[in-house]
Amino acid sequence: MSTVRMKKLELAVLISDLDSVIRCLADSGSFELIPASADELAPQQSNSRQGEAGQSETANKRTSEEALASIARSAAILGMETGEGWSADTHRATADDCMAAASLEQRCQALQSRLQEATKNLEELQLSLREARMFAGLNMPFEKLNELSFLSVRMGRIDMNRLEQLRQEIQGRALLVVEPSGDTILAVAPRRARFLVDTALSSAGYIPVQLKSDFRGIPDQVIQGLAQATEAAQAELADIQMEKTALAKELGPTLRSLAASLRLDRALTAIEARIRRTNWTARIEGWVPANMEAALIAELRARTSSRILVRSSDPESVRGARDEHEGEAVERASIPVLLQQGRLASSFSSLVLSYGVPVYGSIDPTPFVAFFFVLLFSIMFGDVGQGALILLAGLLLRTTRSPKLQQYAKFSPALLACGAGSIVFGLLDGTMFANEELLIPWSRAVTQAVWGVPRDRILQIMPQESIGAMFLFFAFTLGVGFCINLVGIIINVVNQWRMGLWEDAVFAKTGLAGGALLVWSAGIAVRVGSGGRLAWIDLPGLGIPLAAILVAEPIREMVKERRGGHHVHVSAIDIIVGGLVELIETIAYHLSNSMSFLRVGAFALSHAVLSFVVFTMAGLVRGNGVGSFLGRLVIYVIGNAVILVLEGLIVVIQAIRLQYYEFFSKFFTGSGRPFRPLRLE
Repeated sequence: MSTVRMKKLELAVLISDLDSVIRCLADSGSFELIPASADELAPQQSNSRQGEAGQSETANKRTSEEALASIARSAAILGMETGEGWSADTHRATADDCMAAASLEQRCQALQSRLQEATKNLEELQLSLREARMFAGLNMPFEKLNELSFLSVRMGRIDMNRLEQLRQEIQGRALLVVEPSGDTILAVAPRRARFLVDTALSSAGYIPVQLKSDFRGIPDQVIQGLAQATEAAQAELADIQMEKTALAKELGPTLRSLAASLRLDRALTAIEARIRRTNWTARIEGWVPANMEAALIAELRARTSSRILVRSSDPESVRGARDEHEGEAVERASIPVLLQQGRLASSFSSLVLSYGVPVYGSIDPTPFVAFFFVLLFSIMFGDVGQGALILLAGLLLRTTRSPKLQQYAKFSPALLACGAGSIVFGLLDGTMFANEELLIPWSRAVTQAVWGVPRDRILQIMPQESIGAMFLFFAFTLGVGFCINLVGIIINVVNQWRMGLWEDAVFAKTGLAGGALLVWSAGIAVRVGSGGRLAWIDLPGLGIPLAAILVAEPIREMVKERRGGHHVHVSAIDIIVGGLVELIETIAYHLSNSMSFLRVGAFALSHAVLSFVVFTMAGLVRGNGVGSFLGRLVIYVIGNAVILVLEGLIVVIQAIRLQYYEFFSKFFTGSGRPFRPLRLE
């Protein structure tokens, strides 16, 4: 029930085996790296040869990042994914891999440029063709054609010996139509390319022709030529798209493999930067759970062919001198904490970890939290029907295949336990979906068999028949609170004793003295409440714990001085005043912690009252018809929904509050840190 025992490993490996060792440690999920300190890394940074290696490593890291960016751009161009992470057979990236990534990007960029150019050309031709068709039948003078938005039209004569040269210069830029007579040409281009076309025409000796004033419209050859050019551009774009698909199929495996190698290289480089190294060897330190140590060492030896030195030590042997009486607690806080729990306890681990992480070597409180939470919830929320719904929710959460709900599947055992507990207490107080009559036959049968007297309810919460039964229930909740407080004190005593702080384990208000005071006071309360009297034995029974608490502070100072701390002179007045203050605080602390559990009875009573209200309101709908039945059903459904959502939330909050303030405050005096296994990320 304590935190998992840890061992410290110190590994010495050859630089040639470093990558393999790091991957082995990360794959095991059982090793937490202790990063080298700045002082340890300083020597290898100041060494000239290693300084050059460090600069080279920085350059390699930069190159790897650039290569990853190149692959990402290439994948985006090809419309593909490179995946995440890497496989077991992925090799670390090399300089050749980085060069390959750059080369592949050049191929993809070239294809992308062609694709963009072809797309733009097609769009311009489509716009030109659309505009030409719009104005083909208009009675527009030819000179006005150059005022169109997308077209630039030139008509004239050229040196026909230069016709082929002109075709080559304006190929893909403009449409060239030669009149049947052979001495006149018509050039149509998008307005964007008119300057290039004009330059090419000028080189070919272009002379505009003087058209008659009645020459109007757009020649049919222009429209026909634009249509043919558009079809050719569409075919060219389709060919490039097919080329892109083929290139993605060709380069896909290579890009994914390179990306995995580069990601692995980046992860390994980040970890290596936290490890102390020389030119030939590396030293790795870290923590491993004791029950996983043997398997990890065996795997390391297998990966390195036994070219590794391993030294294992217990945390107790690596701790330094304690700093006064808190020194050991501080050192324990530096050791990672791993909790191994069952399904039910693990579903409540987030409740514990949200408050703090237990110190290494202390008792794991999660199993106690799980039991006490379910108990408190069940007492405050007892109803067979509502508990069955909570139980059903737990079953659905456990078996769901929805990705959104599966992340909450770890809370399924908590819902199952709370639902079952609510059903049990619902059977005791005789309510089912806020109906107080359905379970009367059950209650009468049980009470007749056990006590010989039939009763409508096994556990009476509402003061309908006798107010004494209600007070007895509140006394029961105080008893539950006493058990929870006592368990918290016992956990604290064990934790303090394990850490060597015996003075706190014995004399503190949450130590043996405080526990003895709580137990004896509870015994007196039970005896007096049962009609008994105070006895002479109560004087030492209360006096000894109170005296121990009174002298707790002087004893702490004396122990601190013996452990090498600074001596602080404390006068008798200080001892008396400080002791009296401690006594008053202890009495108030235990009294308030105990009385706080009256709220459990109060919320159980409020739950019973709400159920009674819903039951009464449904009973006001009289009649045996279908309408009356539906009316009662609506009241039950709405009433139970309000109880489940509203009061259920309040009860959960109160159960958490009682754990935090009454239970955790007994022993959560320090905070550890969680075990974080090495990961290649």
